[in-house]
Amino acid sequence: MKRLKTHNSLFLAGIFLLATSCFEDGVELTDPHKYDRALNLAGPIGNINLSTVSLLKQLGSDSYIIVDDEGLLHVQVDTSITATWEDVISINDLTTSRTYDINPNKKAPVGPFYDTIVVNVFSLGEDNQRFDRLLVETGQLGISVILPNNFEGSYTITIPEITNPAGESVVLPTRNFNDASPIDPIDIANDSIVFNNADGKSFITIVTEVDVTNVTGSPANTQMQVDVNITGFKPAYVEGYFGKMNVLEQTREQRFDFFKDFNFADMVQFQEISLELNIENYFGIPLTLNIDSLVFENTQSGQIEHISIDGNSIEVERAFAPDEPSTNQLLINNNNSNLIDGINLGPDRVFMAFIGQSNPAGETAQPNFINTNTQVRAEILIDLPFWFKTSLYERTDTISFDVVGLFKDSAQVDMVEEINLDLTFDNGFPFNIQSQFIMVNDNGFEIDSLFNQDGGLFIWESGQMDSQGKVIAPTSTKIQLRIDKALTKKLYDNESSRIHIRSRISSGDKENPDFVRLYDYYTIKGSMKFEVKSSDLSY
Repeated sequence: MKRLKTHNSLFLAGIFLLATSCFEDGVELTDPHKYDRALNLAGPIGNINLSTVSLLKQLGSDSYIIVDDEGLLHVQVDTSITATWEDVISINDLTTSRTYDINPNKKAPVGPFYDTIVVNVFSLGEDNQRFDRLLVETGQLGISVILPNNFEGSYTITIPEITNPAGESVVLPTRNFNDASPIDPIDIANDSIVFNNADGKSFITIVTEVDVTNVTGSPANTQMQVDVNITGFKPAYVEGYFGKMNVLEQTREQRFDFFKDFNFADMVQFQEISLELNIENYFGIPLTLNIDSLVFENTQSGQIEHISIDGNSIEVERAFAPDEPSTNQLLINNNNSNLIDGINLGPDRVFMAFIGQSNPAGETAQPNFINTNTQVRAEILIDLPFWFKTSLYERTDTISFDVVGLFKDSAQVDMVEEINLDLTFDNGFPFNIQSQFIMVNDNGFEIDSLFNQDGGLFIWESGQMDSQGKVIAPTSTKIQLRIDKALTKKLYDNESSRIHIRSRISSGDKENPDFVRLYDYYTIKGSMKFEVKSSDLSY
């Protein structure tokens, strides 16, 4: 598809508006009183050459009209929802602080001491999470130790579950008790963690080994304090089981500006609409995504349509590998919903609510995994083809036509035989325009109409169409507006200065309006001529 950037809220209205206001430059004759001889006055008023593409260019730009490969125009509105690793897994505060009695005179041996940092607490219910292994993207391991006075010896701290790329565990080298310098943080970026899992916890252990060689005096304090924390921590990859949790629990409110300031509900009926939900899942987690609510609203009229969907959920496959996502699609259209009722309100607001659940079937033999630089992304696209019908759209346009200005005085009016306006159209658009021309003066007084028929004449007739509502050939229409001597005098005496063009627009067959399609290559061509006939009219 190609994109034509245009003001979509005015586009369809613009087709109708320009169709009935092609004459708006009015009638302009350059100094008709300069002649001083009998003549017949005639001349062109103007030409029309209008195409769908030129119309799009005239209507400005603030949103998108889409043209598909066949040239059919669409309005599209899109939005998206995403889930990141933080929406799926949670990591506890990675700190611990413990004290150990290192008195060598007690009966029990001194150490080694074991403590843990619990990375994730999981329950035994359906929402349990368990971490098996993890690759660190960023992280600093901080260790601080407070020793009792009057003790001599050394200590070593090891965290066996954290290993560097060479497979070596993180070890704080042996330090003497009399070394009071700060312990430098240990960078654990690119290290791996293989977790212990027991008693509903995923954890790593801190092993502190102490060698007390001498104690002087009888110290009151024999406690050694060890503080360990991991800061700036972000995993690059996590593997385990992440439980049944609500993910992608999000709402979206989308403005449908195509209908803004133009209430289609009473004049246009669309034939087709679809909503595509396309999901790209980079997580090694199967999901179920439900459209919990879908509401179309016309805020101007107050009308609301709740969309009912037969099959409002999609089973999203797990990613095949961290760099190989699964792709999944849910298509909602006229066949499985009442979307068409929603769009035919002329909505300017669409509300959507989504709820997703991870691991809907529980734990399986395949572990869950997440690469934290990826995500689950759902793209929502509302597609509205220009396939519609109308028979109720009416409007009034005004063009200038100064009858008094055509003549030198009333004596010249008496010499007029008739005034003719000739209009010729080759219409390649699928619209009919039935118009009545009302002659009015500057005060808005309606003097007379130019057509005898109620509602006027069809000045445009729709192009010839096939059974799919597509124009296959233009239709030619020729109209002659004849203003006879009596009407000319009536218009002159009442100072007629304008023509009100009252139009009614319908699609397809003028007797039985039907659904039509709007393509980017449609055109209309036309010309308008003006003539004053007189046997003895001088200027």
